[in-house]
Amino acid sequence: MEIGFTLAQLNVTKFLYEFSQLIVMFFFPVMMIYIIGTIYYVLRLIQPPTISFKQATSTDWVIVSSIVFWMIMVISKTIVRLLQP
Repeated sequence: MEIGFTLAQLNVTKFLYEFSQLIVMFFFPVMMIYIIGTIYYVLRLIQPPTISFKQATSTDWVIVSSIVFWMIMVISKTIVRLLQP
């Protein structure tokens, strides 16, 4: 009886751990994109938006690359999580 109870507890804690990891995995990139977007918006208020690639500033490239990086991170982590038995 006690062994079963401890196993159930272990299962619940493992589930909570996995769940929290999933939340962090999806929440953190979203927060990062939100913060970057806010900074981007403030910068855009100061400086008018660029249209062509030739006019693109370094901030544009930083924002685009960071968003792409976070998307790749999330997708790869989810694939790894799904492939694990």
